[in-house]
Amino acid sequence: MSAELTAAQVVRIVQDEIRGNGHQWFEPTVDVFKAGDPDQVVTGVGSTWMSTSYAIDAASRLGCNFLITHEPTFWNHLDKHYDWYADDATYRAKSDLIAGTSMTIWRLHDNIHMGFDPDPILSAFLDKVTIAGGTRGSSGFTWQGEVLEMTLRQFAEHVARCLGTTSVRYVGDPDLPVRKVGLGAHNLDTALDANRGADAVIMGETREWDTFEYYRDATLLGVPRGLVVISHRDLETWGSTVFANWLAPRLTGLPVVQIESLPPFTIVTD
Repeated sequence: MSAELTAAQVVRIVQDEIRGNGHQWFEPTVDVFKAGDPDQVVTGVGSTWMSTSYAIDAASRLGCNFLITHEPTFWNHLDKHYDWYADDATYRAKSDLIAGTSMTIWRLHDNIHMGFDPDPILSAFLDKVTIAGGTRGSSGFTWQGEVLEMTLRQFAEHVARCLGTTSVRYVGDPDLPVRKVGLGAHNLDTALDANRGADAVIMGETREWDTFEYYRDATLLGVPRGLVVISHRDLETWGSTVFANWLAPRLTGLPVVQIESLPPFTIVTD
């Protein structure tokens, strides 16, 4: 395969591979170009969880001018350029960074979850926290598996160690025995689906007023349920490496690298 490919041609390779695996390309989708020129010849491809300013700069420094991101570029799911963006200093600065690095950005969200079996985002996280076995729930991303028996507090500490993060919170009795674990996405309904028969659920980013309070009520009312919450980044960033490793042999002659997206929080420890 020639190394001289445009960003649009790289996208078509990804789409053709997904279709070749027996999956349809999901439409309508957020998986479209977000910035730059699809007809630009690619010098290198970066795979990242989210096209943050840090990731864009890092990709450029590594010789990449095409960034494939799982999450949005402009801070909302549709990357919709709301009216207030025109006068927003952060929007202008990020747009200038993208233009200054000649970066083309394409999103791969819906079809990475739906176009692979198993889901590489989900599988990478499960491997990272060593949740064994398991079966998929009814709401897509949900999953159930087993860990060595430990308390809810110990499980939260285990997750923090595995992910190398201090951004872990839990709700429930610290001494609740945990063996069967459910994995939810970002909403209460996925938590409840994942919680069927499970001792505890782990999620990456969720609303506090519904999910947190449901689990707090459960604990106060004597229902044995536990919740462990990490950041969205800590749930899904590991899949960007899996995708880079999958894409690289399909783009012979083009460098494909995983681009880190830094943890979002600074934790106050004192």
